[in-house]
Amino acid sequence: MKRFIKPILLLQWILLFSACSSAQVTNDKTQKAKKFEQLFKYSSENNIFNGSILIIENDKVLYKKSFGDNGEKARTPITSNSQFLLASLSKQFTAIGIMILQEQGKLNYDDKVLIHLPNFPYEELTIRQLLNQTSGIPEYQQLLNRKFSDFKKAFDEKGEVIDNTFVYELYKKYKPELGFMPNKKFDYSNTNYVFLALVIEAVSNTSFTKFMEQYVFNPLEMEHTFVYSKENEIKFSNRTYGYKQTTNEKNRESNDRYPFINIVGDGGIYSTLNDLEKWVSALHENTLLSKANLDKAFTVPKLSNGESGPYGFGWFVRKLPFNGNKALTHSGEFVGFSNAFFSDMKDRSSIIMLSNNSSEYRPQLNSAMVRILYNMPYELPKINIAEVIGKVLLEKDIESAINKYNKLKSEDSDSYDFSEKHLNRLGYDLLELKQVSDAIEIFKLNVLNYPESSNVYDSLGEAYLLANQKEKALKNYQKALSLNSENENAAKTIKKLKER
Repeated sequence: MKRFIKPILLLQWILLFSACSSAQVTNDKTQKAKKFEQLFKYSSENNIFNGSILIIENDKVLYKKSFGDNGEKARTPITSNSQFLLASLSKQFTAIGIMILQEQGKLNYDDKVLIHLPNFPYEELTIRQLLNQTSGIPEYQQLLNRKFSDFKKAFDEKGEVIDNTFVYELYKKYKPELGFMPNKKFDYSNTNYVFLALVIEAVSNTSFTKFMEQYVFNPLEMEHTFVYSKENEIKFSNRTYGYKQTTNEKNRESNDRYPFINIVGDGGIYSTLNDLEKWVSALHENTLLSKANLDKAFTVPKLSNGESGPYGFGWFVRKLPFNGNKALTHSGEFVGFSNAFFSDMKDRSSIIMLSNNSSEYRPQLNSAMVRILYNMPYELPKINIAEVIGKVLLEKDIESAINKYNKLKSEDSDSYDFSEKHLNRLGYDLLELKQVSDAIEIFKLNVLNYPESSNVYDSLGEAYLLANQKEKALKNYQKALSLNSENENAAKTIKKLKER
């Protein structure tokens, strides 16, 4: 005989299952939030992170918090309304600007750039190739570096600022050779997005700043977001400043400079965590563009060699190995700011990290955040050993610093990063401080731990040379060259020392 569950009993089972599922989901989210708190509390306490974090899972905020201060002398605490320079995270906004104009019928992605920018020096290039970073245009910094001191002098004496038009005129004048045939391969170049900002201005007949305000920031009510210019400084309500910690961790060195550079499109936008939360929502909801058009931004190009490029319109587009979903990623680093953007378009989960302390830890933090979000094992970032012993050295002496290094490497090696590059950087920091004898001891420590590295012997040789200990310098340069026959610096220095 068949047995039937009474409707009321079936309903009770459904409600009970639903309650259990809800409890499990809530518990899972709580555990993830605790892990994010552990990660960033640890990172803040160990000078690994200073900034703001936003984690969104399935369209809902999972974790949102700020740590540290804005980098100015008063050390005002950072909040979710603190304004950070986005650096290259700005490219996604530039790309959206181009897409808005396309949707308005004012340009096509396959238009020659020359149609919109008169006398553009590369007749064959298209807007799409600029967007996809497949144009072959070299970095504009290469041109600026040729006469960097002249440009700075012009600013100091006449107030002349380097902007997009200035860069454009340089390219028209010198016409640097393309690195490859257009669409042959991917090569990330900031110049592409500088020119895209100029296209936006030419097509819209307004400034890049005003266009972004009218068509992106204002519609999304991103009240504290703007394109930086000297005139726009009045829009700073809670600015952060890029900096790096000095070796003794007591003082700070400002990285937030280059006042005579006002190039936008590749960077130049300031925003806040709260405003970027609105931005992510707009991407998922297709607020500014039709879904069909926005999807083009998330599509990678097919290159002429048959391979696919990694870059859509303003984002790197990746397939996540653990769930197969399409994800948008980008980093942004400039003058002390170090930012990251991640968005899983299917699960509608996102990560935004804004930092103003020249963080070398961004890749480690990125990995940990993604792994926590998707319930995978993760590791806390390893602390740069040079930061630890550098502080000991300046507060005590070189012997105490070396003892600290050896003790930590013996007893707690998993918590610290003992890479040779860190000691090398500390050695050069000490040379800048005119502490040559201490620098020599640090380089010697590096040689002891990395005896097969040509670079560490090269650095030790340089320190001995500054100490006027030429025989020891020669010996170390010779060792560097024996380990790497292509070490040109060692070869040249050896020749000079032998000629004396």
